[in-house]
Amino acid sequence: MKTPAKPGDLLLFTEARGMNKLITAFSHTPFYHVAFYAGGPFVVEARPRGVVRRDLRGPDGDKVFSVVPAPCSREQAVQALRWAESKIGLSYDPLNVGVLVIDRSLPWLNLPGLPTESYSCGELIVEALRRAGFDPLPGMQAADVLPSDFMRFLPPEALVCEGAPRGGYAEVKCHVETVDEARRK
Repeated sequence: MKTPAKPGDLLLFTEARGMNKLITAFSHTPFYHVAFYAGGPFVVEARPRGVVRRDLRGPDGDKVFSVVPAPCSREQAVQALRWAESKIGLSYDPLNVGVLVIDRSLPWLNLPGLPTESYSCGELIVEALRRAGFDPLPGMQAADVLPSDFMRFLPPEALVCEGAPRGGYAEVKCHVETVDEARRK
């Protein structure tokens, strides 16, 4: 089956392993990672090794995802993807991820994110969309964004895919799943 992902769409990744299971436990959702679909088998994302353009056919795992159609115009989505691509090579932001976990666990502390030139996955996506003129999460600091915050943009019946995109579309195994079914995982 082909997924209708287009460059600038978001991919919400599920089936966390290792330390990523902490994100799903903490957010009470199956989503632990978010990335921009960049066409073909590629995504642009912030990972522990930094902001990268990654081939989903590679050994890094992360092959089960839901497609989130761009929550803005196609032009803004492509502009956001281009901005994110311009950040390739910058570092990952593990400190802000730690601050985020503490802040969401103990909201009365009201810890601010730290301004850096490094990114967590959600921070990269929201900052790119804002730079393109669309604010997906008004009132929320980019450093405070979790992958699960993008669930609000999933269609009622999301396309859940497994495999690596090829060509202009993804040649992957996909099935339709409601958001409620995804939350129960």
